[in-house]
Amino acid sequence: MAYNAFKINTIAAALISSGICSTAAHAQQTILEEVLVTAQKRPETMQEVPLSVNVIGGEMLQQARIFRSEDLVKLTPSLTLQDGGETRSSSFNIRGIGTQSFSSGVEPSVSTVVDGVVMGRSGMAFAQLMDISRVEILRGPQGTLFGKNASAGVVNILTNDPAEKFEASINTALEEDMYRVEGATSVPITDQLALRVAAMQTKYDGYVDNKYNGNDLNDSDNKAVRAKLRWSPTESLEIKLTGNYADSNGDCCQPTPRVTTDLLTPIFGFQEEQIAPVVGSKDNFNANVGADVFQDSDMSGTALEINWDISNYTVTSITAVQSWKIHSNVDVDGAPLNWLDLNEGKSKQDQFSQELRLASPAEDTLNYVIGAYFFDQKLDRDFTRQLYIAQPNPDTGSPGTSFTGDFTSTTKTTNYAFFGQFTYDLTTDFRLIAGARYTHDKLEFDFERTGQVLQGGALIPPQPYFEDDTSDDDTTYKLGAQWDISENYMAYATWSQGYKAEAYNIVFEMAPGTPPVPAETSEAYEIGLKTTLFDDRLILNTSAFYTTFQDFQSQAQDSTTGQFSLLSVGDVVTSGVEVDVLARPTANWDIFGGFAWIDTEIKDLDKAPCAPAQRVDPTGECALYGYHDVRGEGMPYSPKYKFSLSSRYLVPLDMSFDVALTGTYRWQDDVLYSIDQDKNKIQEAYGVLDLSIGLVDDAGRYEISVYVNNALDENYASAILQNNIFSAAVTGALPYDQYLTRDSERRVGLELRYFWM
Repeated sequence: MAYNAFKINTIAAALISSGICSTAAHAQQTILEEVLVTAQKRPETMQEVPLSVNVIGGEMLQQARIFRSEDLVKLTPSLTLQDGGETRSSSFNIRGIGTQSFSSGVEPSVSTVVDGVVMGRSGMAFAQLMDISRVEILRGPQGTLFGKNASAGVVNILTNDPAEKFEASINTALEEDMYRVEGATSVPITDQLALRVAAMQTKYDGYVDNKYNGNDLNDSDNKAVRAKLRWSPTESLEIKLTGNYADSNGDCCQPTPRVTTDLLTPIFGFQEEQIAPVVGSKDNFNANVGADVFQDSDMSGTALEINWDISNYTVTSITAVQSWKIHSNVDVDGAPLNWLDLNEGKSKQDQFSQELRLASPAEDTLNYVIGAYFFDQKLDRDFTRQLYIAQPNPDTGSPGTSFTGDFTSTTKTTNYAFFGQFTYDLTTDFRLIAGARYTHDKLEFDFERTGQVLQGGALIPPQPYFEDDTSDDDTTYKLGAQWDISENYMAYATWSQGYKAEAYNIVFEMAPGTPPVPAETSEAYEIGLKTTLFDDRLILNTSAFYTTFQDFQSQAQDSTTGQFSLLSVGDVVTSGVEVDVLARPTANWDIFGGFAWIDTEIKDLDKAPCAPAQRVDPTGECALYGYHDVRGEGMPYSPKYKFSLSSRYLVPLDMSFDVALTGTYRWQDDVLYSIDQDKNKIQEAYGVLDLSIGLVDDAGRYEISVYVNNALDENYASAILQNNIFSAAVTGALPYDQYLTRDSERRVGLELRYFWM
C-alpha cells in the first residue's frame, strides 16, 4: 500500500540508500544493507535493476561535503561538467555526452529530475543539494521512462519526505572565506499528516582578485527553502505537496587570463600592456576588468504527487509548475578598458508538466509501468552587447566609437508522450524486458534584433521581427534480458534508444530562414554484472557499453567572425567500461568508489570550425579552407580515465563518542575543453585529495569535524577558452582564458552536524 511504501522509503532513505550509513546505525551493522532506487519508476534495490546506475545517499553527500549538484562529478566517474561560466551555459555530460550549446532552442541531452519533475533547461540542474535522500545517476539512454531529454542519461535527485516521528537537524560549515548553514525539521501534525521544512544559506567571498579596483570576483550568496506536506488519508492513498524557492547572486562569473600575448592585435592593441600587472598562467587567480560582473538567479516551483494503490496496482500522478530566472553580465575582453564590457543577458523560463502512470504488481509474471506525459515550456531571452572600436576620451570629450545591439526572443516548447516498459518472467531466474515511448514535439520561436554590432570585421545589422517553428515525432525502443545467476550474481544485457528534438540556433547573430538542425538520436548496447560478495560485505557492479549518437548537436565558435554556430556533427560514438564498488570490510569501515574508462570518437565532422591557434600554420586546413577535419578525434569534456575512492573509518573509544576518519581521492585523465580540438584547451591529468577527522556521538546526535579539501593544493581549470578580442592568428597573438573554481585551491574548514530525534 502507498502508506506502507512511504514507511519503507523513509527507513531506506534514512539508513540504507547512502551505502554508508548514519553513525548510530553504522556501529550496529556488520553487513551492507540494500540500496533502494527508483530508476525504473518503482522502488527496487540497486542490485535488482538491469541498468548502470550509481547511487549516492544523503548521508554520504554530507560526509563528502557535496552541497552543490555540480560537485556530484567528484563521486561519479562517468559524470562530468561542461563549465560555461554562468549556469545557463553549463551542463552535465554522461559517458562523454551532454548539451554543448547555450541557445534557447537547444534542449539537454542529460535530463535532471527532482522528485519526479523534469527540469527543462540545463542550467536548472545546478542548485544547492539540500536535505537530500539520495541521488541516482542513470548512465546511458533512458528515453523509455524518462523521455526525450535523457538521450545520454539522467541525474535523478530525490529529497527527503516528511517522517512519521519528529526529527530535526542542523549542519554548519565555516571556512576563512565561507560559511554554510542548513537545517531541516519534520513534524507529524496528525497520524495522517506530516510536514517537512528545509532551508539553507551558503555564502563565500570571491576568490579572483580584480586589480582594477581591488574587489574580489566570483563570490556567491545562495539561499533556498523547501516545504513538503504529506497526507495519507487512507493506507492506500498518499498525497505530497511540495513548494520550493532558491536564490543565488554574486559578482560572477569572470574567467582569468591563462596565456597572455604581447603582440599587437587589430583595434584592441597589446593585451599584456592593458591588463598589467596581471600575468597569464595556469594558476592565475587575478584579473583586471572594468565591467560590472554579476550573475543573479532564482528558481521556484510547486509539485503535487499522488500515489494511489488499487488492488496492488499503483497509480501515480505528478503535476508541477517551475520557474527559473537568470540575469548576468561578464567582461568578455578581460581588460580594464571598455572594449566589450556589456554582454548582459536576461532569461525567464516557465514550465508546466504532468505525468500519469500505472505500475502493476512487481511480483506478477508480467509486470509493467505504463504512462503518459505532457510538458509545456516558455523561455524569454533578452541580450545586449556593446563593442567599442575606439575608446571615449574625457580630455577631448570624444564619446568614442561603439556598436550596440540587442535581441529579444521567445521560445515555446510543447511535448507529449506515451510510454511503457514491460518485464516478463520466463523462469524464476530469467526475464525479458521490452519498452517503447512515442514522443511528439513542437518548437516555436520569435526573434527581433535592434541596433548593430561589429563582429569579426563585419556588421551584424538589425533584424526585424520574424518567427518560425518545427515539429517532430519519434518512437524509441528498449529490449533487454536479465538473468539471476545465483543469489549473489545478476547479469543483464540491453539495447536502448534515446531522442532529443530538433533545435534552432537562437543566438545574437540569428537570421531568418535558419533551418533547425535534425533531431539527435542515440542507440546503446550495454551488458552488466551485479555482484554481492563476502557475506554481503562487498557490492561490485560492472558494465560495458557501446553507444552511437546520430546527428549529435554541438555548438562551435568561428575564430574569424566570433559567431556561434549550431552543428549537426553526425555520428559520435562513446564506449567503455564502468565499475562501482561499495564495501564494508569491518563493522567500522566503509568504502565507496568507482572507475570509468570512456572512449569517445567523432565519426563524421570533416568541416569543423577552427580556433585561432589552428590558423597559424599557412599550409594547414584551417588557413587554406577556414575549417578542418576532426573525424577520429575525441569529444570534449570527456577524460578517458577517471576514478574516485572514498573511505570512512570509525575508531571506537571508551567514551560517549568515537573518532571518524574520512578521505576521498579522485583522479582524472587529460580533458579537452573544445570540439575544435585546439591542443591549448587541454587540462592535464590531476588528482584531488579531501581529508577530515571528527568526533561522532555514539547515539547519533552530533558530529564535529575538521576538514581539508584539496589537501595537496592541486590546481586545475574547469574550462579553457580562447580570448577572441586579443586573438590574431596573422600576428601569432594567441591568448587564452580559463575558469578556475574554489576547489582548485586548498581549503580548511570546521563542520558541525547535530540531530534531534
